[in-house]
Amino acid sequence: MRPWLPTLLLLLVVPAGGVHAQGSRAVAEPCSPPSTEQVAALRRVLRGYEQVPNAAWWRGRPACTADVLRRLAATPSERPMVRLRALWALRHYPGSEAARWLREQVAARRLPVAELRVAIGTLAAVEKRAALPVLRPLLDDRRAPVRLAAARALLRVGDPHARRWVEQAAAREERPAVARRMRRLLRAR
Repeated sequence: MRPWLPTLLLLLVVPAGGVHAQGSRAVAEPCSPPSTEQVAALRRVLRGYEQVPNAAWWRGRPACTADVLRRLAATPSERPMVRLRALWALRHYPGSEAARWLREQVAARRLPVAELRVAIGTLAAVEKRAALPVLRPLLDDRRAPVRLAAARALLRVGDPHARRWVEQAAAREERPAVARRMRRLLRAR
């Protein structure tokens, strides 16, 4: 038997509220708090190097999975890879409390740089144009990786105003390598 199979089987257990499939999204009735075993199983999935879940797998999980992902992403004692993957996986749960938490974290810039970069991309994927007021100020962040992540996220949203903001940021960028990368992002979009 494959080593990851018991983890996946444990995650297939539906919480007390139940889940009804509707299209490719899971629609959940009220969920009970996740058990310690469910949190541990999700942690093992996020730690895995093989069989990393795809979008369809995440969408098949109960809606309360978003809360578990938020808790894993917010726990400083978790492995960095688990926190990064949990942040990335939140893109499959728009409109959840976890998405609102993500918006607050990006706006406050509380996360370490690597996590903030992932959170910026996830926020743009989840909120689209609604994320623009949070993402725009990040173009002026003192950290170059954050500025680049904000530029990439703004361009992915596809708003004409966002494109203009990135063009202006590239024009005023003091670091030549960062300005070149922003111009490259602009040409690619």
